[in-house]
Amino acid sequence: MSPRAREDQRLQIKIRQFWMESGCNYGYRNIALDLKDDGERCGKNRVLRLMRDLNIASHRWYGRHKGFASGGLHCVAENRLDRQFETAWQLP
Repeated sequence: MSPRAREDQRLQIKIRQFWMESGCNYGYRNIALDLKDDGERCGKNRVLRLMRDLNIASHRWYGRHKGFASGGLHCVAENRLDRQFETAWQLP
């Protein structure tokens, strides 16, 4: 094996370790930052290529934010002021 292939194998072990420690959530950018913090010198494109070779990817969640209009009315206030909300006239 070439020195580059041996280095790739060594990096793949670390990449898988960091990916598992993240709860299988990190993508190649965060893994590259973790490797840099660990003292490794490799670019994010190399990390991307190695992660593709390992068939691992980040966990993406593009769910909808629930916000204020999430569902039906839970509580309707009673009409204490006895206001009439219907008009007597109608639009033509």
